[in-house]
Parts: sequence; structure tokens; C-alpha cells
Amino acid sequence: MHLLRLAQISRRDWTLLTGLLDAGARQRAARFRFEADRHASIAAHGLLRLALASRLGGNPAELRLSHQPGKKPFLIEKPALVSERRSDSAVPAIDFSLSHARSCVGCIVAEGISVGIDIEPTRDPPSQAEGLLSPEEIAWLRTRPTRSAATEFTTLWCRKEALLKSLGSREPINMSSFSAIPGQAIALPAGSGFSTQGLTVTSHLTDDGIHIATAAIRRPEI
Repeated sequence: MHLLRLAQISRRDWTLLTGLLDAGARQRAARFRFEADRHASIAAHGLLRLALASRLGGNPAELRLSHQPGKKPFLIEKPALVSERRSDSAVPAIDFSLSHARSCVGCIVAEGISVGIDIEPTRDPPSQAEGLLSPEEIAWLRTRPTRSAATEFTTLWCRKEALLKSLGSREPINMSSFSAIPGQAIALPAGSGFSTQGLTVTSHLTDDGIHIATAAIRRPEI
């Protein structure tokens, strides 16, 4: 896992990160209405390229990434990127995920397992939280102190988002159909194709109220 605080990025590093992005990533960043969101998108995608190149070798600016709407991004591999690392030019089963908030961005890269990451600032529960949380999660929230409702809700939401990213489902999944309560067993959404064996979901709250959750799960046997 790699994290980057936007406040710590120098002007020189901004130029470096922007130069790593392909035309598609720059266009997606430009669509954000607010400058802070545009910067976060650039930083997250630049960080991901650096992380992938560190694992695979090669120039991070030359990596080809697929970003199809509604689908989990994936790496379109070039054999030259792994030729020095693996003599048979075999392509490692790389999986990755990225997320960004206005103050912090992050990515996670792994081989042989599916992974997800989500980064969220602490936010108040929406008025229709029942449609986003499972009955078990709603009951759990009601046992928590009222003063920590925003923190507890964001923890749940962040964990659920990281888990969904790790599954990489192409079909919409009802957020209320599964639970990701800290310290409790997780029941995956029906039809996910994954087993809970080897499933790990972790979450962390920074001192300035940023939630970071990661999920890792063994890929189904083919």
C-alpha cells in the first residue's frame, strides 16, 4: 500500500506526477469541477503508476491502463516491462486499486490476490442510510455512542467500498446486502464468485479524520 499527502507534494513533484499520466487520465482529471479534486486524481494516478513500475520495472509513463466505465481498472501488460524480472516473459497476475480524497491519495498493488482500497474523510450519515447499510450494520451503529456516529458510519462505508473494489464486480451490488462491521465475520454479496476464505479487511482512522480501508481476497479458482 502506498499513501501520499497532497500538502507534501512539491511543485517539482506535481510536474513529475502529471507527466506520468496518459491522455485519458488527464482528461478524467480535467472533468472534476473543483481544483482540489483534479489535483487528487492526478496524484492518485501518478502514485499508482510509480507503484506499478516499482513492482514490474520499466517506465511508469509507458504503462497502459484500462479504465472502462463501471469496471475495475486493469493493466494492459507489455512483455518488455517484465522481461528482465522473469526470463520467460510471463505476466504476473497483478491486481491494484486506488482511491483519493482531497487531502490524501493512495493505492494498493498485489500479485495473485484481488485487492481494494478506499479513502474517505469523516462524514455524517445520510438521511437514507438504511438503503446503504445492512440490517446488521444499522443495528451495530445504534449501539455506538451518538457523538461518534459520523466516524462509525464512515468506517463502515470505507470498509464496504474497499471490499467491493477487491471483488471487481461488473454488476451493481446492493450495498445493504452485505456487512463489513469491524471485528465481525463478513458475509459476501450473493453471486460475488468469491469465498470468504483468506478474506482480510482492515481500516484505520488518521488523526485528522481520514479513513483508510483495504481489502484483500483470494481469487476464485478457474
